[in-house]
Amino acid sequence: MKRVWIILLVLLAWSLPTYAQDLTPETPLLAILQGEVFRVVEDTLETYPACTPEERLTNQVSVAPGGQYLLLVTFPPVIDAALAELGTLGDASFGFNLWLCDLTTDTLERIYAVPGGDAPFTGEIPELDVINSRPVWSPGGELLAWAVLDANSQEQFIIRYEVASGMQERSPLDVPLPFGYFAPPELLWGANSIFFTLSTLNQETFLDEEYFYVIEPQSGAVVSETLLQAAGEQGDFIIERLPIVGQDGLDYLALRYSQAGWVLANPRSGAQEPMPELPELYTPSAPQGLSLLMDTDE
Repeated sequence: MKRVWIILLVLLAWSLPTYAQDLTPETPLLAILQGEVFRVVEDTLETYPACTPEERLTNQVSVAPGGQYLLLVTFPPVIDAALAELGTLGDASFGFNLWLCDLTTDTLERIYAVPGGDAPFTGEIPELDVINSRPVWSPGGELLAWAVLDANSQEQFIIRYEVASGMQERSPLDVPLPFGYFAPPELLWGANSIFFTLSTLNQETFLDEEYFYVIEPQSGAVVSETLLQAAGEQGDFIIERLPIVGQDGLDYLALRYSQAGWVLANPRSGAQEPMPELPELYTPSAPQGLSLLMDTDE
């Protein structure tokens, strides 16, 4: 069995203006096959070594709005070696390295490395204290952002990476640790803000509560906190989250409950109302509407 991840770069024009970015005609059709990046050249699939990292690829790839950059996520070398030798790491948590390829200049750079990830494998399960979330693009493609959790100090922060300069800014993320698992929050980037949801345990009611946090992109500061649900009261759970932009130009969050279906959540008031339908071109693999990630087995 072989697994192929294909990134179809398509030109989308749909009802969510924040994510309707035009791709250039030169944007190539790319594929990831057996740890290598390929591109289609005159209807032929060719290897793309200039855009293939020296580390083992995961299936977490994304294209910047506009189609100029490809973000690739890899296993840290010590984790890759441990998996090859041990087969599994059990329930150990670890972060991933991040690479950025400029598709117009064929240049590749590792923009983030997990601390300790380049250490030699000693035969034991590696203990990497820093865990990072999946990066998200700003609507214009100028910035990347991801959350980081230090398992040793239990501190969380957000990293904002400026593509043009290669500069990184780190901001403390003063929110509770998630309930039931140990990982940083998965960020979403809307029209005007970065936001995420977080499940925590209310120590007084012992209910699992989910909050909606909004972050100001320039400073990285949390500017609002809104309670979305208390699972013990509703008996329902949020299973999918999608950032959208309202007709007023503000950010909202579409939530899909396991029983109630889709609702539209207002991060400013906490109000939720049923949604009759979602945009047709929405896909969970590519909520920004700029690439379609297809996972096929043969």
